[in-house]
Amino acid sequence: MKTYFDEKINSLKNNTHENFEELKYYLDNLNKKNKDTISESNTFQENIDAIQNDISKLKKDKEENTNLIKSSIRTYFDKMKNVKYIYMFPFYDSNTLNLMNTHIEKVKEEFTNYKENNEIENRKKNIEILQLINEENETLRKSMEVSLNNVIINSYIYIYIYAPLLLIFKGIKIIHMYK
Repeated sequence: MKTYFDEKINSLKNNTHENFEELKYYLDNLNKKNKDTISESNTFQENIDAIQNDISKLKKDKEENTNLIKSSIRTYFDKMKNVKYIYMFPFYDSNTLNLMNTHIEKVKEEFTNYKENNEIENRKKNIEILQLINEENETLRKSMEVSLNNVIINSYIYIYIYAPLLLIFKGIKIIHMYK
């Protein structure tokens, strides 16, 4: 009977060594995949930070454009006040008044052109932001799929390989305790 148990123990020892090598291989792969997943999540965070920086820059640009429009409007109204002043003093001749009127028309035209160009630029910037967001969402979706697949694979490895090997090792320890 003792010979029978000794043979069983020796065969378990041999199997244990082979299983241990296989377990070591799978654990190394699991660690490598975990490191890859961590680096992917760091890259994702860097991409989000870059998008947030772009959005804040665009907000600053919008604020600067708004301030420029306000200052242009103030300048325009200041010029209009000066023109009113001229109309109050009729000693100016008609040529001067015509020049003033053409100048006012030019200022109005410049203002409308500036306003239209500013709207076009803002639309372009908004389109660029939306494209960046869409691209980032696509990369996020892909990285989440990869991460989910890695989690599923790691779960299968743990359930079907690592956990049974732990049970085998614990069984061997119990056998050695009764020896």
